[in-house]
Formats: sequence, C-alpha cells, structure tokens
Amino acid sequence: MRVAFVIPWYGPDLKGGAEQQAWQFATGLARRGNKVDVLTTCCRSFLDDWGVDHLPAGDEILAGVTVRRFPVDPRDRGAFDALNGRLLAIPRQSLRPGIPPVSPEDARPWTDHNINSAALERWLVGNLERYDAVIFIPYLYGTTLRCLPQVAAKAWMQPCLHDEAYAYLPDAAAAIYASRGLLLLSAGEMETAVRLFGPIVWSRGHVVGAGIEFDPLDTHAAAPLPSRVAGSRFLLFLGRRDPGKGVDLLCDAFRAWRAAGGDREVRLVLAGPGNAGYDDPSNGIVDLGLVDDPARVALLRGCEALLMPSPNESFSRVLYEAWYCGKPAVVRSSCPATREALLAAGGGWVAETVEEWAQRIGEVLAASAQTRGGYAAGGRDYTLRHASWDAVLGHCETLLRGEAGSVLKRLPGDPASIDQLSPGLGYGDAISNEMFEMRRMLRAAGFRSDIVVRHVDPRLLCEVRLAGAEAIDPAGGVIYHHSIGSEVTAHALAHPGPKALVYHNITPAEHFRPYRPHFARLLRDGREQMWSLAAGFAVSAGDSAFNAAELARFGFQEPGVLPLPIDPDAWDVPPSPGWMERLDDGRRNILFVGRVAPNKRQDRLVEAFALLPALPRARLVIAGAFAPDDPYAQRVQALIDELGLRDDVILTGHCPLADLHAFYRTASLFWSFSEHEGFCVPLIEAMWFDVPVLAMAAAAAPETLGEAGHAFAWTEENFEVARRAWSLLTDGALRARVLASQRVGRARFRRAFAEESLAALVRRMRAQAAVARSPEHA
Repeated sequence: MRVAFVIPWYGPDLKGGAEQQAWQFATGLARRGNKVDVLTTCCRSFLDDWGVDHLPAGDEILAGVTVRRFPVDPRDRGAFDALNGRLLAIPRQSLRPGIPPVSPEDARPWTDHNINSAALERWLVGNLERYDAVIFIPYLYGTTLRCLPQVAAKAWMQPCLHDEAYAYLPDAAAAIYASRGLLLLSAGEMETAVRLFGPIVWSRGHVVGAGIEFDPLDTHAAAPLPSRVAGSRFLLFLGRRDPGKGVDLLCDAFRAWRAAGGDREVRLVLAGPGNAGYDDPSNGIVDLGLVDDPARVALLRGCEALLMPSPNESFSRVLYEAWYCGKPAVVRSSCPATREALLAAGGGWVAETVEEWAQRIGEVLAASAQTRGGYAAGGRDYTLRHASWDAVLGHCETLLRGEAGSVLKRLPGDPASIDQLSPGLGYGDAISNEMFEMRRMLRAAGFRSDIVVRHVDPRLLCEVRLAGAEAIDPAGGVIYHHSIGSEVTAHALAHPGPKALVYHNITPAEHFRPYRPHFARLLRDGREQMWSLAAGFAVSAGDSAFNAAELARFGFQEPGVLPLPIDPDAWDVPPSPGWMERLDDGRRNILFVGRVAPNKRQDRLVEAFALLPALPRARLVIAGAFAPDDPYAQRVQALIDELGLRDDVILTGHCPLADLHAFYRTASLFWSFSEHEGFCVPLIEAMWFDVPVLAMAAAAAPETLGEAGHAFAWTEENFEVARRAWSLLTDGALRARVLASQRVGRARFRRAFAEESLAALVRRMRAQAAVARSPEHA
C-alpha cells in the first residue's frame, strides 16, 4: 500500500503527542512493507517560527520513510497571534457546537496565516495518483485545513481532537466533513467528535487507538532518577508544561494540599517541553523542564502516581506508559479520552476542580500499596490489550485498503444497465435520497445506472433523464419506484427486460379528501393500479415489512424488503450557524420533520404541545415543506394562532440540509403524531443525532422503531401523550434508557444492510431473467 502522511513538522526527536504519533504510525506502516512518504515543511518544530525554513527543502530517508520537505509560506504572525489570543480567552463553557466562536471573516487568519506550504499543496495535488491514501495529522494546522479539501477523495484525518476553541472554527468543521475517514485515537475522542460535528462521525470515524513503544520503557528500566528528585517521594506530571494542559490548576491543587497539612516531604515533579517555569521549591514543586528518555522512564518508575490534569487530550501516550511501568493515575474528569480509558481500565482516580485535585492527591498518597497496585495492574492489563502497535496498524491497514468489500456485484450474463424509474424526483425527500444511494451502489457494482423520471425539481435536472418510451434500454434492467399514480407506470409495465417494483406506500386517500380532493384521486388511482402491477412484476419489495405485507395483499408474489439506507454519512455539511444561534438559547426544542400533511397530524401535535407544563421553556419546530395556499397548512397555522403559540411554534417550510442539521442538533425531543407512514425516515435520523423519539405506534412506525424510542397508542389522549413528552424532556434516567435503545436500533439501517437487501433484489431479477430466457418459458 502507498501512503502519504501530511504534518507540519516531522522527526524522531519531536516530543508533542501528534508528532510522536505521526513518527510511530509512519515508521510502523513502513516496517510492515508499505510504501510510506511524509510530506512536511522546512519548519523544525511547533516551538520555532512557523514562517521560517529551518531545514533544507528536499527528500531524505528516515527509518524507512521518505520524508519530503517543502518551504513554508510567508505569514502575518501578528494577525494570527491576535486571533489566537482571542480564541484562548474564550471560556470553554461558552463554546457551543455548530456556532463558530468568531465570525467567518474574523476566523480567516487562522487558516490563511497558520503554517502553510503552497509548494506542498501543489506537489500533493499533482502527484495524488502515487498514493492509495493520504493521512493528515493533526486537524488544526494549515497543512490540514488548506490541503485536505483539495484531495478529499483519498484524504483520511487523524485529528488528535481536543475540545478547544480551534475545533469550533468553520475551516476545522469543513476539513472533518471533507475527510473520507477519521482515524480516532480513543473512544473519548469519538465522543468529543460526535458532539462537535454531529452523526457523520459515527459513519466516518473509526476508533483505531494508538500504540506505545514498549522497548524504551524496558531498556531504560534501571536508569537513575534526576538528582533533584533522587530519594524523594513524588507525584509526576509528564507532558507539555503550559496552562492549556492544566499545569496551573495542578500546581494550585498541590499547594492547597500542602497548606491543608499535607506531607511537606512529598514533591510534585513536572517534566516535559514548554517555555513556562513552574519551579517553586518552597512549596515542593520541582520543574525539570524537558528530560531525556532514560530520565523520563526513571520518573515514571519512581513516582507514586501520574497526574494528568489536561482537559484537552485525544489520546495520552504517557498514561499508558505509566500503567505499563506499574503506576496508577489521576486524570481530568472533563477530558473524555483519558477519563474513558481510565474508567475502562480501572486504572486510578478522576478529578476536576482544584479542590477535587487536592483531595485526590491526599487519597493517592494515603492509599495502601495494595490499592495503588490494584489500580496499576488494571491499567497495565488494559495497556497490553489496547496499546499494541501491531493491532493498531493492522486495523488501520484494513480501513485504508477498503477491504470490507461489497456484496453487490455485476456478474457475467447480467444486463449492462439497471436504471431506476419514478414519477418524480424531489429535492431532499426520503425516496429521492434512496434512489441516489441505490444508483451509487449499482454503479459501484459495475452496472450503468441512471434515474429516469417524469417530474423533477429544477435543482436536480442534471441528475436525471426525463421519462419516455425511448429513455430506458429495452435490454437493461429497471427498478420502478411506486408511490403514487403516474403515466410512467405504463412504461414500467411495458418494459421487456428484467424489472422489479419497489413500493414506498401510498397514503390512503381519505386523509387528503377534505383538503385536496384532486390529490386524493391521484392517491386512489395509485392504489388501484397496484392490482395490475402485481401481474406485471414478478419481483417486488417494500421499503418496510409493513409495505411488503401490503404488496402481498394486492397479489404480489413473495415480496421482499428493501429498507431505506439511513446512514449518518449524509450529514456532511455543517449545521446552519444562524439556526444554531437562534435555537440554542436555553429553551427545550421539540422537533417534528416531515411535510405538512393531513396524515402526519401536525394539528394534533400542536394541540398536545399546548398542554405541556411550563410551556415558555419549550419550543416546537415543525420542519417540512408546505404551500402557503394548502388548506391543511392553513388549518395548522390558524390553530397555532388560536392557541396563542405564535412565539412558541416555528413552521420552517422546506429546509436545506444545513438547516435540518441544525434542527436535529438542537432538538431535545422528536415528537410525531403521524397516523400513516410507510417507513418514516426522520425517526432514524433523530436516533443518529441522539434525540429521544416519541412517536405514535401507527402503520410502519412500530416496525421502524423496533425496540428503540418510546411509542404511544393512537387512542391515548393528548394530555397523556404530553405527559410522556415532558417526562422524556426532564427525566434523565428515562432519557438515558431511550437513547441506549436507539443507539442499538439505528444500526439496522446502515448502508451495508441496505446494500445486502439491494443485492438480494438484483439476484431475484437475475433469476427472473434466466427464467424468461429458458426454453420451457418460451
């Protein structure tokens, strides 16, 4: 495999976590027989001037890796430093996902005057065919932010993500969304990434972990302690010495512990890179600065425990090193990466505030050797199981090669094309999205595949062919999507080649008859056509078992199920900042997604919403298209005014993906009174956003929900359902149970499952064609 790494600086002696990760990752892949290049700049390190070439441009071989260095670009350091100062001054608790901490214009210096190399960018774009994958490490530098979107088709990112102001900048989100995949170092980093960037991380993110080098820890096991701490009992901080890593908090906590009567013979030892000086002998704080590897190992083996107060880690190599050396640890409870690893390992304690850290310092020092040894043993076992480079690299190779494979393949004798035929193609609706995804799958399997429609949203004209008798290859296959009466149905029935019908359900006409009689007649006609379609299609499937059962009632033989693919990979655009700002105001947002239509019963939803207690603390967002002159939409709007809810209910109309992303990201509850759904995609979308679902158990909704979410019967009174909704908004234990069920249930609709079902449908079409060609059939 041919792999390129892109990182702003690179070398064996760099001590930052991302730099060590890049060195060990790249050299490890090279040792396993892969062709590895590192594309980096002529800047020497993070601590040097990013606008200066300290090293010569050109190529060199380091530990089996070809390192290509490129000159850095000139930069306005003053503009960058001014913005950096603003970002660092923003309190962490005021940062809100999806809302940039500064305006897009003010954010420009972060990317434009970061560390950049136009020469590196040109070389990579011009030589991209050399590589199977390009890995960018880490997320926040110009070499990633500017370069990754230019090579997105092959771009993987190892973000080394922290919950910090830089991660909220628009260009950071754009790079995440553009990446083909994210190689995450820990479950905690995954948790942080999902919270910041939404459900796309569930699809593109892979927790691959990171390894540690055990050899140095064994080689230097007998090294002496630095003279300043030899013979002392001490606690250890090992890492970059600056406030962002929690060092100020740790020093304050140690002083507080001593002031409260702590043993004055115990020392707090700090070691690692950084410019700050923390030496305070009168309070027992010893700042050793940067130490060499033998001293580092000696400190790990000689300390009482490792203290890791950093709130911003994606993975802590030193935590695993301490466990390997037989030492327990204390980590910051607000840092998901270290907290989750420690809790899983049973490797020590957690703390957050100065007071808690002072208390934990006392507990560590007062703990028995048996207690500390138990924590250390748990950590060491966890390290040996999860920090092996062989396992990490093997997992990464599988991902980078894309070895999962596909179950759908065009075989000899199959038609050259399988087109999809439908009455219409809308912008952003569930059926249209399914057709696009099926087209992608069919093309990837080797078929020519187009979408042929009678009516199309003008924004999608370039995606389709318009229906007509000549629009479909007579020898090709056809998948006909049926959801309403249409003149294209005759084309589907007349097609002589292999074909299948996919049924998306037709809403019973009685829902629309009081409001839109003409549309009700189209719905009735579509249902009546089902009887003739049953005779014309030997192969059929519904997108739910509910729809398949309806096909069987119309006389279709052995209809299958072709579930809609609802993969979080679709959410690859950032949420609308305007809607995020408007809706993230402390009120609880209750969401329904779907066109305003009588069967979806937005009128009853509004009536039930009005019954919620403490209503001013809640808001109802109805996200779905409607025509201003539609009688049912007018009824819903009149009801909102009648109940005095104009300030509490938002009817959004048709919304682009970025707006819908914002609605889901800010929702506290998804609430549906819909009485007829053939599938109901928004139920699963809400699950991917970790929004608890409360839905009427009608039509296909119970099947879509499965064991997930929270369902209610159509016979329940509005006040009873409103009470359920309020419980889901306020009862933490109930919310946790519902969300846990949804995280399991949503996996049933991943793209891989949909591809298996489509493959089964194509196999049946293949068998149908074989029967049609057989002499017996003739």
